[in-house]
Amino acid sequence: MEIKKVDILWNNQSKVSRSNNGSPGELYLKVTISGDSRSGRLWGVLINHCFRIMDIIDWTRSHPDSIHHTCSAYGIDAGREYFLYSLASAISDTGKAVLPKHLLLVANSLSASGEFVGLNAKGMALQRQHACVSSPFVESCFSNPGRCFIKAAKSGVVDHLQGSLDALAWGKRPSMGSTGQFDIILLEVKLMGQELVMPIDVYTLLEASSDKLNENINAHVAAQNNLSDKCSSEFKHKNGGYALKWSKTLESLIRNSVTVNDIWKLLFRSKCILKKYSTNSTDQQQLGKRDKSTMLMVLYFHPKRNEKIGIGPQCIKVGWHPKYKDTRCFFIVRNDGTSEDFSYRKCIIGALEIVHPQKAKIRKKKWLQNAVF
Repeated sequence: MEIKKVDILWNNQSKVSRSNNGSPGELYLKVTISGDSRSGRLWGVLINHCFRIMDIIDWTRSHPDSIHHTCSAYGIDAGREYFLYSLASAISDTGKAVLPKHLLLVANSLSASGEFVGLNAKGMALQRQHACVSSPFVESCFSNPGRCFIKAAKSGVVDHLQGSLDALAWGKRPSMGSTGQFDIILLEVKLMGQELVMPIDVYTLLEASSDKLNENINAHVAAQNNLSDKCSSEFKHKNGGYALKWSKTLESLIRNSVTVNDIWKLLFRSKCILKKYSTNSTDQQQLGKRDKSTMLMVLYFHPKRNEKIGIGPQCIKVGWHPKYKDTRCFFIVRNDGTSEDFSYRKCIIGALEIVHPQKAKIRKKKWLQNAVF
């Protein structure tokens, strides 16, 4: 076995402490060794190669890039801690919230036999083998059910439904967790005298669940219209103080009626609409009535909404961006027939800057890093 290559990488995650030059992140090396990875000796070989520079390496933060090798080099406890850290990091990247005790439960379950098993079908099979437990119903959830049941039948295996998954599959109380009683009930839903057997359009379902969001947005739009009727454009131009006060009053109304969660819903719906009207042709597709209403609400938060809307919106379309040929975007068609593209991301940033400025900075930085803003 020998060192095959060494990659010099940069970790720019926010969880990493700032380096000496003040930028968030740090340099690190990724060493690739050629040889049989199953032997578990790769880490020892690497340490031998690093003998001359042993003192300048932070070994407390150096580890094999594999749970199996970590267990071989430092023991099952180190492998368990490495898995727990990796699992927590992966869950955090998805944006989901999982209690630490639940992550700890997974780590303990996979390492209970003294040999760390993988979180996959093969690992679960090894875990049951080490514990001398037979559970065909659990095994069938991770592989081919028919093959599992045929194999269990030929072996004369009995499943005592001791696990949570197999117990729940048969309507029994699980052996761990809340152990709360539940009933599986078939609810016959009828619509206009017929059984509801037709599939439901996901976009219609999303739009139907956003009535509260529409009410919130429409409330402060109506408030803006009422305020704007009280003063002419000439008065506001000559009396900048009043215009500034009017603008602050409007922003206050938005903060009191629109939440960050409402803005995330607008972002999600904008993405869905853009994907819904995807096309390979050069012709633009006009949005339906509901989708148009949604995108007009989004456009309201654009920093240049007055320039974009002009004399008034006639319709909104989806088409290919005139500058970035491989990118689809929204176009607003005015009452005079002219049209102009607009970025829904700038609208989302504009809304966040009013409701939650800190989240606006984070979101804008993320989009700029991905070159999509």
